[in-house]
Amino acid sequence: MRMKGHAVYDDAWYVSKEKFEEWKTKDPIMQFENFLFEKNILNQSLNEITHNEIKSEIAQALEYALSNPYPDGSEALEGVYAE
Repeated sequence: MRMKGHAVYDDAWYVSKEKFEEWKTKDPIMQFENFLFEKNILNQSLNEITHNEIKSEIAQALEYALSNPYPDGSEALEGVYAE
């Protein structure tokens, strides 16, 4: 289940709030996170540290991408298909 619309501009008006609430409980990432908490493998502090590290890594990747020029069009399919 896509928990957002098809694109940034799409607010998913066509999906009921009830359907979103139902699918939130089925989110595999949240289920795994809850499992780790239950087994005392993960605690709140480690969870926050991990989330912050991920956010930082994404911000750095975004900054890198936005500060570099677009690649040449001839490179568009590189790494898309197995060779």
